[in-house]
Amino acid sequence: MKLNGYVDRFLYTGENNHYGVINLVTEDYEDGEIICTGTIYGVNPGDRLSVEGDLYNHPTRGTQFRINSFQVVMPDDEDGIITYLSSGAIKGVGEALATRIVAIFGTDTLNVIEKTPQKLVQVKGISERKAMDIASQVVDKKDIRQAVMYLGEHGISYNLGLKIYDRYGPAIYEVLSKNPYKLVEDVSGVGFKTADDIASKMGVPFNSDERINAGLIYVLEEAAQKGNTYMRKADMVKSAKSILKVEEEQILHQLDTLLVDRKLISKKNDDEEQIFLSYMYREELNCAAMLYDLDRTYSGREYDQKAMDAIIADIKKQVEINKDSLDDVQFSAVLGSYLNGVYVLTGGPGTGKTTTIRAMINYYYNKNYDVVLAAPTGRAAKRMEETTGFNAFTIHRLLGVRTAENSDKPQFMHSEDMPLECDVLIVDETSMVDIHLFYHLLKALRPGTKLILSGDSNQLPSVGPGNVLRDIIDSGVFKVTELTTIYRQEANSRIVTYAHDVNNGIKPQFANDTDDFFMLKRDTKESLYTDMVRLVRDKLPKRFETDMYNIQVLTPSRKTQYGVDALNPILQNNINPPSPAKKELEKDDVIFREGDKVMQIKNNYDITWIQEGYNGITVNTGNGVYNGDLGIIKRINPDKSINVLFEDKKEVVYTYDILNELELAYAITIHKSQGSEYAAVVIPIVEGPEVLFTRSLLYTGITRAAKCVIIMGSLDKVYSMIDNNQKEVRDTALRQRIIERANIEG
Repeated sequence: MKLNGYVDRFLYTGENNHYGVINLVTEDYEDGEIICTGTIYGVNPGDRLSVEGDLYNHPTRGTQFRINSFQVVMPDDEDGIITYLSSGAIKGVGEALATRIVAIFGTDTLNVIEKTPQKLVQVKGISERKAMDIASQVVDKKDIRQAVMYLGEHGISYNLGLKIYDRYGPAIYEVLSKNPYKLVEDVSGVGFKTADDIASKMGVPFNSDERINAGLIYVLEEAAQKGNTYMRKADMVKSAKSILKVEEEQILHQLDTLLVDRKLISKKNDDEEQIFLSYMYREELNCAAMLYDLDRTYSGREYDQKAMDAIIADIKKQVEINKDSLDDVQFSAVLGSYLNGVYVLTGGPGTGKTTTIRAMINYYYNKNYDVVLAAPTGRAAKRMEETTGFNAFTIHRLLGVRTAENSDKPQFMHSEDMPLECDVLIVDETSMVDIHLFYHLLKALRPGTKLILSGDSNQLPSVGPGNVLRDIIDSGVFKVTELTTIYRQEANSRIVTYAHDVNNGIKPQFANDTDDFFMLKRDTKESLYTDMVRLVRDKLPKRFETDMYNIQVLTPSRKTQYGVDALNPILQNNINPPSPAKKELEKDDVIFREGDKVMQIKNNYDITWIQEGYNGITVNTGNGVYNGDLGIIKRINPDKSINVLFEDKKEVVYTYDILNELELAYAITIHKSQGSEYAAVVIPIVEGPEVLFTRSLLYTGITRAAKCVIIMGSLDKVYSMIDNNQKEVRDTALRQRIIERANIEG
């Protein structure tokens, strides 16, 4: 549908004026005017627009028009030109000055401004400098609109078009004509398929070198999205051939070119050839070197029996002073962490990892070591604080992350040039750490720093590429202690015993004669929904004397009728129903309501947060909210911004433009729950693909609960998950790089 009219007024403008809500006066709509929403960069009150889009019915505001694309129609009459120039579109030009300009140049005003701006000095109040400034603003706005509309003709969304223009400016036409695939390298958000569509429309041959190069890199990046750091050459060529539809000979030729240019790296391992993105290879290679160097500082030391006895006696003394109760294996772990530069502590729930880590911390503090604790997520760091009694940081916050200029990629304040000031770094939930973050963490450690890695190697691997904890353990190069004894107080917990049963492939009977684990068989979707609401809203918060936000629904999937997308609206409407006292805001068919539980779903390194004291005075400020952080919508503001209060009491204001970084979090995936702990978890298990419904997924979900687990659905499906011991196999090479480094050093 197409409408023509002029902008009467703005009802809302978002960050950078990209998103807006306008009142469009138009003869093409029966009411004579309509509210329009969408991305309308560079538009001002008074502008004449030609907009294309669709009518839709807003649940509370009636019929509105969603803008998919638009064009600014430059005015061709004197009144229209005066309105445009004085609308605020051109800084420094008000109505009086606009009137004087048009009085001299009439309907040719805009042409004069664009082509012969020096003539503007004829107007009283305009200097040569101001004339050039007015011309520059008019031309810039025209150039941006033309460029973005040009990109739109090639399938680029308006928002992405603005991002591309910000990167290249007027050079965008030259870039696209020479090599559209350069967008993939330079602009975050432009993938191979988007660039390929543009190239096709521009007549770029399907077998061009540029296309094949970009396709090969795309195949590797897709593999990285699945957690892999390399691909076998044969698999890579097969995938590239399927996507590019070109001859294998051409693919192999361009692969050789990329290898010569060092954009890709090839390594032989036994009889297979592995192909890496160059940065991914360097990260694994450098991680191996840094780990080995950290460990060698300590593990190369030799102690005679007298010295060793003295060390053991000193640790025993500190353990007794701090009243830490350790068995022989736990004590050997504390000793091992002292004797080695890199040390790994692993074990399942209830095996005493927390007790052992606390003993390590106490020992090092009493020896005047500077100890720092870190974890991958905010919830994991908070949990680490609660269980140890010492402050803990997220790894991102510890490293001082921020967004690099002209890039969405993070930069870190702490690196080899500005290392962290600590003697011992203890990282919990290490299975969640991907190779990128681990690389930057190691870069920030001074030589001689002790690194202690803790985690459960049976948990799901990181969301990002790599399998850091497993590769380090499997290398056999570093000292590892696995705790296996379930302690007496934990042995009475069905959560702990059933978790270990599941991990060992044993099918529990799930007898509901316990206080902390229940299997509720539900045969229909309606009964499961009804009982889930009753549990999460009413029974569990009352039973465990906590609020409903510490009760978490964990689901294996997003898309099934028991997944995140289906459950969240149901839980929202029953746990936090509509009310005249609660403001609402809709974005992309999601209704956000005051009081809603929400989750940040991507890292935002620059967004500002504040922490307030009891008296309402700001006591701390900073930047950064990270993927997986949970919060509550505290307030929805008249300008369509949302205040979210996160669990660590950090309050963040989200403008409407970035609300797609939030989603409802009454139900989240088990993957997203890693590193977190909740008073109680409810896990619906009914249907889903075998490749997803695995033993490790079920094990991870169960171990997220502190006091109660309730599984709802099909016992047969639960048992089939326990039988399905498919591990998430990843092609990673950190293990091999560590072994190579150790062999080189001898």
